[in-house]
Amino acid sequence: MTSPAQTTSASPTSQVTSVAVVQELVGARELEVLFGVGRQRVQQLVSKPGFPAPVARLAMGKIWATADVLTWSATTGRKPGNDAITAPTPPAPPTSPDRAPRARLRCRLSSGQ
Repeated sequence: MTSPAQTTSASPTSQVTSVAVVQELVGARELEVLFGVGRQRVQQLVSKPGFPAPVARLAMGKIWATADVLTWSATTGRKPGNDAITAPTPPAPPTSPDRAPRARLRCRLSSGQ
């Protein structure tokens, strides 16, 4: 029995098995979601030197191999969901107790009539 990705064709002289290779692919919209950015920023990123070449150009636009994009992301420091080069974040300034946020209380005045 053949798997869905495998087809078999028989000829009188030989039997040839071909395996379809399926890659995970992403388009511009998937890149927006992956990196948490807008359409214009995606266009800037894919235009940068070093960004992987698209594996195909369709009527809907270019598509890239997901593995290539994730490799590029890891080597440049751009993490999925974070469109900035990873840099150490400075520690938050300490807050003193008198500067801590306070809950606001609302009270309703009732007339004693």
